[in-house]
Amino acid sequence: AYILGAIGMFLYGVAGGLNSRYVMLIGRLVAGVGAANTTLNQSYIARASPVSSRTKLLSLCRGCSILGIASGPLLNLLLLKLDKLDWCYGRFCIDSMTSAGYLMMIVNLVLCALYMLMFVEPPPQRSSSNKFRDVGTQAHPTKEIGH
Repeated sequence: AYILGAIGMFLYGVAGGLNSRYVMLIGRLVAGVGAANTTLNQSYIARASPVSSRTKLLSLCRGCSILGIASGPLLNLLLLKLDKLDWCYGRFCIDSMTSAGYLMMIVNLVLCALYMLMFVEPPPQRSSSNKFRDVGTQAHPTKEIGH
């Protein structure tokens, strides 16, 4: 999801230099598909966390998401200062209109690298009958197929 977000944000940034609203729209579409990680994160937390800490973890995940959404306009105010920079190399331009796309591309790549370096899948827990089951299904007995 982070890779799709980075690709979409790169297209969004390049669209300014190409002066193409179609590239911008495609970039936003790809970035939007990449933003599905929020739903995936919440689904994973619901499946992999014990019931006792699930509400806390889901709230923390949602709070971080809201913090990111709320900080976007503030960050954009800071990027407006780049209007005086207007640096171009061919059709690759960094200015107040394209810098948000490039910055979010970098953020997505950093998040992807952190995820790959730091995330460790928790081991499955064993039930009393030594059958593997998900951590999130501790309240339900494990049923064997065909018995």
